[in-house]
Amino acid sequence: MTYAVISSTRQKARVRPLRFNRQRREVCYLPEGSDTPIIQPWEDLVAWMSVSTGYTGAAVMSTYTFGLAVDNPVTDRVHFLTHGVLTPAHALGKWEAIRCFMEKGPEHCPGVAPYESRATFDQLRADLHQDYRDGYVSALKVFWFYLANVVTWWKFPYWVAEWDHRYSMKSMPTSVEEWSRPLPAAQWAKPSAELLKQNAALAKSYAQGKNFTDHFNTEFNQAKTAETPFG
Repeated sequence: MTYAVISSTRQKARVRPLRFNRQRREVCYLPEGSDTPIIQPWEDLVAWMSVSTGYTGAAVMSTYTFGLAVDNPVTDRVHFLTHGVLTPAHALGKWEAIRCFMEKGPEHCPGVAPYESRATFDQLRADLHQDYRDGYVSALKVFWFYLANVVTWWKFPYWVAEWDHRYSMKSMPTSVEEWSRPLPAAQWAKPSAELLKQNAALAKSYAQGKNFTDHFNTEFNQAKTAETPFG
């Protein structure tokens, strides 16, 4: 596990994140080892969730992957960015966070994860002791806190978190920083009529108690029925 954490942190320092510009309604991707950005219209970005099922001999195992496809029209190559997720709901959650940022703004996005360090652990322990003295928690909960943290190497995970925070992702080239600068409101790109129509239909489905999957399953079934010949 320690190797996996160290490896992922070092990898993070060598790559650049996918950047979303909601004012331009564009997505910027920099392939590893390249300083030439690929700029794609937001509405052309393709997202998906895939499932892979296998049999271990004792049980059926399913793994889920969330993916994005960025098309480079210059080289006629599609770059596939994938990330393993626990469940389909996690994949939908990732996409919804991206979509909300681009369509509604950062105030509608999930909050930023709090900074964690060894001081976080010390505060958690101090709060637990205070709650025990005040009678809010039992001695059993205090025991389980110490047992769980001894098993997970006490403050070591928090030390790893501190170390990881010191590594930032690789900086962006000047061209991307220029592309990322704010635009006057009058120059902001507008969503297409087709997207506005889809968003309105999705909002209507949400108001009816449907979720994301229900909405598109209904649309798919309606389209399939319309294409089915009668007689």
